[in-house]
Amino acid sequence: MSLKKYSEYLKEDADGLSTIPKYINNLSDESDMAIGQLKTIIDHASELINLIANVNDIPEWAQNKLTLAEDYVEKVHSYMNSKYELKDLNPK
Repeated sequence: MSLKKYSEYLKEDADGLSTIPKYINNLSDESDMAIGQLKTIIDHASELINLIANVNDIPEWAQNKLTLAEDYVEKVHSYMNSKYELKDLNPK
């Protein structure tokens, strides 16, 4: 089976979904690691969209893990936004 790219399933322009700065200087080790982890999450999420859209199935245990991941990322996002009083750079 050949996989379709997830952008074929999305009506939005995929380039507009992310605002990762291209040039970042003077990051702490923790910030640099966090950015690397978030980029990995983005890569895996994109691949999962491809897979799920093509097989049109996901086991319950996997859906539960995605629910937890979404909750954890949202909690960090809310904390960082409120702590640093930043506007949401990726409004829905």
